[in-house]
Amino acid sequence: MSGPLEATAAIVSFVGLTIQVFDGCIKGFVLLTEAQGLGSRADILVCQLEWEHFRFSSWAGVVGLLKTPPELTTPNPDLVYKTIANLEQQCLSVDKLKKEYGLDIKITEEEVREVNTSRRGLGRLLDKARPHFINDTAKVYSRRNNPWQKAKWGAVDADKFRWLLTDIGYFNQRLESLLHPSDRALTSQGYNHFMRSVVSQAPDQSILDAIVGPLESLNRAVAATAHLRQTGLSLDVITASHRQNASQTPAALPAARHINRGAYKSGTVRNVRKHMQQLAQYKGHSNYEINREMALYEQKEIIIEWKDVDIKMEDKLKYRVANVASFLAEMQDSSFHCLHCVGYVKASSNRYAYLFEPPILATEPYEMQSLADLMANPYFRPALNHRLGVAVDLAETILQLHTTGWLHKDVRPENVLFFNMTTKACQQKEPWNTYLGGYHFARADNPLETTEDPLSRDFSDLYRHPASLGSQRPSYRKEFDLYSFGCLLIEIALWEPFPTLLERHLLRLEIIKDSATAHVFEASSTVMIAHKKQILLDHRMRLLLDNDPGSVLAEVEYQAGTAYSRLIRKCMTFNEDVASGDDEFGSSVAIQELIVNTLRKIMDGIVSK
Repeated sequence: MSGPLEATAAIVSFVGLTIQVFDGCIKGFVLLTEAQGLGSRADILVCQLEWEHFRFSSWAGVVGLLKTPPELTTPNPDLVYKTIANLEQQCLSVDKLKKEYGLDIKITEEEVREVNTSRRGLGRLLDKARPHFINDTAKVYSRRNNPWQKAKWGAVDADKFRWLLTDIGYFNQRLESLLHPSDRALTSQGYNHFMRSVVSQAPDQSILDAIVGPLESLNRAVAATAHLRQTGLSLDVITASHRQNASQTPAALPAARHINRGAYKSGTVRNVRKHMQQLAQYKGHSNYEINREMALYEQKEIIIEWKDVDIKMEDKLKYRVANVASFLAEMQDSSFHCLHCVGYVKASSNRYAYLFEPPILATEPYEMQSLADLMANPYFRPALNHRLGVAVDLAETILQLHTTGWLHKDVRPENVLFFNMTTKACQQKEPWNTYLGGYHFARADNPLETTEDPLSRDFSDLYRHPASLGSQRPSYRKEFDLYSFGCLLIEIALWEPFPTLLERHLLRLEIIKDSATAHVFEASSTVMIAHKKQILLDHRMRLLLDNDPGSVLAEVEYQAGTAYSRLIRKCMTFNEDVASGDDEFGSSVAIQELIVNTLRKIMDGIVSK
């Protein structure tokens, strides 16, 4: 009968064997990735292999195999060992690759001298976003007992190589299934974050083609952004991030050898211009005060969003209108909380109209309301869980837009839409359906795009980032949308129009205590409203970032909690240029993912009570 010492020795020996086959898997990934001779599809196939390597390395980090010294913390060590032993055979056995997959690979006499940063697409992004990934691989390389000899492909069939990738993916999925549920959730979240970042920076369609396989196993919303980004690239209006230098950007990725427009069911970009004569029961073509209205197109109810174009810029902006309509027409995934665009029409020399289908509702006729309309109704007082649902929908939509490389430019309560909302909606248990509209000034996040100034209507400038106003403003950027969303978060928490609550806090601080200023806030003439707006603009940042007990954010914290108020501060103060030195991708995408996930956690905590 074996004693405690023998049992301990057996465990140590078993862990040692597991580490040995794990190192063999890493060696196999490196040799297969760096092997020459894959042919014209090499970049796509290697990107997918690097993805599986990343998954395997991420799993190993969770169970302790990449620690110093390595360990194995799993409740199923036998199954783990068997799985990675099989994976090692898949990656290292020349005979198995030949017999089971028909892949001809030869081991050369040349030795791998070091594990370098990958020269290929996904590897470049991995090295930049996850520097520990290449470091972990180098750690395994440094503890090798025998030389790693380079491999070279002989005859390779791309379809058979994909069979190999499928089997490797199966083993990775099996290993991930053995993780604790909390670790599995965190690992999945990390995968989604990385892939979202890849999509947001993809400079051409080749990298999107390469990740189509991995995206199928990830969050559906991330896959939807890849489809939309491919649409933008097809329209030739999206470029890679322009705020990074050449050494940081994926611009050095190989140029696309082909364009696979069907990779995400995108097809070719559709012609979405419609016939004006089919439009009926509308007024906005001649009444420039109308921005949105219900009408008929081909005898079916539609929603019109009117867009005015400066006649001097029409030669340029008419193409943008067509591009925006084409882009909106592809936004059919539910993660984009917006109405489905069916096209656009040209109503006059300087007025265009985007046409949207109304949502499918159980009751008709349709009654369209904005967030501003609901807040103006003193009897419409929704619970916090409903308001948080609106915040989540808006946050997710803006994140999706920004990931695809587009800017909204007019996030405000008048453009947050609902249908057939009555006071009964405040008592219903089901979440509301929120729709972000107002794409009049939307454009691709491209510094070469012509800049349009959003119209200043009443207090709309209060929802715009201070740096986005004035003649010396920089090119519009994602953080400006984020600021506008922060203003909506305040409104949603306090259920009070943003201008009204700013005015209330000005009174609290006695900033408008003199009679002349007070007179401005009591008047309603156009001149007085403009004066009132300027006073609010002059003081809004002081009011929004004030830390006093009676401040705006203190009030928000009382109503919606500390985590919610911190999100607002992030929205108000995020600076992409400053963050680029710390954030792993130097963009607002990571911040927005944090906002979406935090809002969901807050809402789930409230709903579950």
